[in-house]
Amino acid sequence: MDLINRFSQSEIEDVSLLLKCLLDRIPIVIISDQEEIIENLINELISLIPFRNNLIFLSDFIELSDYLEIREYEENDLNSERNVFLCFPNASLKAIETITTFQSWIFGVIIDKNSYANYIKIYNKMYSLVDYFLKLEIDEKSLKTEIVGKSFPSFDLSLEKWIYENAINRTEIEIEKMKRIISKRTNYRKIPVEEKKSIMNFEIEEKEIKENIIKKEILNFFNACKRSINILNRIQILDALNIKTNLSPRVLFSTIDYKHAPIERILQFILNEWGANFFSLLNLEKTSKLSDTFESLWG
Repeated sequence: MDLINRFSQSEIEDVSLLLKCLLDRIPIVIISDQEEIIENLINELISLIPFRNNLIFLSDFIELSDYLEIREYEENDLNSERNVFLCFPNASLKAIETITTFQSWIFGVIIDKNSYANYIKIYNKMYSLVDYFLKLEIDEKSLKTEIVGKSFPSFDLSLEKWIYENAINRTEIEIEKMKRIISKRTNYRKIPVEEKKSIMNFEIEEKEIKENIIKKEILNFFNACKRSINILNRIQILDALNIKTNLSPRVLFSTIDYKHAPIERILQFILNEWGANFFSLLNLEKTSKLSDTFESLWG
């Protein structure tokens, strides 16, 4: 739960941007002067996205041809798990020299006086190969994020901010409930003063609850996007058959039963995750009812 500790000590914009890049498969370069901290953070980050398959460079694959074969299989099978490619500090320089595309990669890079030259090589190569990536700096307690690259996209972080703020608020409510039960259901006044502080300390539980809520909301978003692509795929097939449907964002939201992200965010995630572009299927300026053809498919 070191990641949750760092979240709590970081600015919400940094936490939100990190979640955004993790969800949208934007390359992430984690830098620190301590290898163990980097490795632990990578492992905790991937625990937030259990719907992806973890592949480790120099362990699960080594050559460029192996990597390209993995990517080709992923692109040709819509139902397969998407991959997240992990590169620990000991392999980062080799990865930069071997691989040519870095969507959904998480790098760990040590930055100290003995390895700074390697960091510069990795930084420059990433800069030349991708439009932008996330640089994630780890200090003693917190995280600091920065988008680096040749272009600087304008990110809407409303979903990611909601996920984190919702986790904070709900955790506070749950902890308060626990404290209230103890104070109401026991003779609180008789508890020795030196014991009260320990008994009412829910620090470990607070971290666990917050982490679980973040994971749950990320998974809820993913499942809503998965339900959306299942619907939109069928709409696209009907469209190819010249059977026109009239699907609005309002109807799609009602069908997938999700309300915490705008339709543009869902479609963008689908594009990044599965490479499927459905923006043209929806009229994003109007709301309308679903046609009889579509209604008949889903009862």
